[in-house]
Amino acid sequence: MSDIANMKENRKLNFLVLILILTLILLEVLRPKPIDWNTTFSKEDKIPYGNFILYDLLPTIFPEQGIETSYQPIYNQLQDSTLNSEKQNYLFINWNFDLDELDEEALLEFVMEGNNVFIATHFLSEQLADTLNLKVNRLGSFDFFGDEKSPDTIAFNFVHPDLKSDSAYFLKKYIADDYFEEFDTLHTTILGVNGHDEANFIRTTFGEGSFYLHSNPIAFTNYNMVNNNNAEYVEKALSYLPVLPTYWDEYYNVGRQELQTPLRYLLSNDALRWALYISLIGLLLFILFEAKRKQRIIPVIQPVSNTSLEFTKTVGLLYYEHGDHKNLAEKKITYFLDFLRTRYFIRSIEYDTAFYEKIASKSGVDLLTVKLLFQKIITIRTKSDVLQEDLLEINQAMDNFYEQIQ
Repeated sequence: MSDIANMKENRKLNFLVLILILTLILLEVLRPKPIDWNTTFSKEDKIPYGNFILYDLLPTIFPEQGIETSYQPIYNQLQDSTLNSEKQNYLFINWNFDLDELDEEALLEFVMEGNNVFIATHFLSEQLADTLNLKVNRLGSFDFFGDEKSPDTIAFNFVHPDLKSDSAYFLKKYIADDYFEEFDTLHTTILGVNGHDEANFIRTTFGEGSFYLHSNPIAFTNYNMVNNNNAEYVEKALSYLPVLPTYWDEYYNVGRQELQTPLRYLLSNDALRWALYISLIGLLLFILFEAKRKQRIIPVIQPVSNTSLEFTKTVGLLYYEHGDHKNLAEKKITYFLDFLRTRYFIRSIEYDTAFYEKIASKSGVDLLTVKLLFQKIITIRTKSDVLQEDLLEINQAMDNFYEQIQ
């Protein structure tokens, strides 16, 4: 197969690979994105169980107060804010609220000094629960994506008559009906109950501050806040907290905030991540197909041209223009005699009849033409001054000789 045919085949293959990559990228971009039912509780997530809506409403719940997001453990966050003597709120909404000893001590000290902590979680830290004399019943019904054996909805409501709703509030899908089974009645106030009048929202005083504890964080997620009047329930629940500067915790949901780089952004988006993967695969395929050895293009080498004649003409023209006929005639004679030596393998030049006959025999030129040519050569070489007419005559004689060569 020729090089041109190989190049055409490679172009076709590269074109097909490019079309395949573009098609896969287009399919991935146009593919309906499945609903993400993960429970992230993050303020950045608009998925059903994220907290984008709630975080967006915090400025209306705590008007004219600063809302600060914490991306570090409790101990670090509170250490960084020790210079702030103003009372504050700290909000935690997550699936599992598990603290180490250092963070727990920092949180208890924070509340003891007169601050307020709101915690909505299914699994409260055992150490913190023991400290606050709490026991959570986790044997309630779970509805995981429509289990027919579990109830579709669970009612929630408040105890205070000014906040209690006549129609109650109902939460749907992925619901855990946890409640506080035991608590310190001396320091605890029931703020909300479920449909069985079991406490699921309480306030526990600790020192000069208070813990506000809710046993169902799902109630505060995007999915449930857009259903019926559940956003009203969330707003009422948080209205128990005083209007103060507020920390919103993200660390116990998503961990420490990491540096956002272009590559991290690409990998965080499904469509962009697949586009990156497909591009890398396409590049790898291109390298594999293009890496096979190909014959180099053979350059066209032009044959070496004989420029002796052109050179001689140029030099002759130079001497002719300067009027040095003698010198020019001598050079033409020298060139002619050298031609005879190389063409007919003649060792020496003789000016006699035998030599003339030998030249005529080897060249096929008429003997008379040969004799006339050599007579003019002898005449030129014996003259001290050569006229233009002499130069033209010997040149004509040489041209006649060259024309008769066989």
